Amino acid sequence: MPLDPSFEFTNDPGYENKLIEPYADPGNISKFKILQELEGVGLVAPLDEKHMYFAAMNRGSCKLTSLGKHYWRLVNGGRI
Repeated sequence: MPLDPSFEFTNDPGYENKLIEPYADPGNISKFKILQELEGVGLVAPLDEKHMYFAAMNRGSCKLTSLGKHYWRLVNGGRI
């Protein structure tokens, strides 16, 4: 899933930090929180970055881990 700075809630004029356009978007913030939870249980991982925050701020991406792909296949196969 491609990411950009609008996924990070601190990328907002209300926060004192480095701001990068596009600014925080409520819909993307919600998605990003879910992605971070999925990362926490080993189902998603950032590409070419150590943390999801940097993947978003540097316009990186994230991907399913091997375990995430396994669960994706189970869900798509109607097994869970």
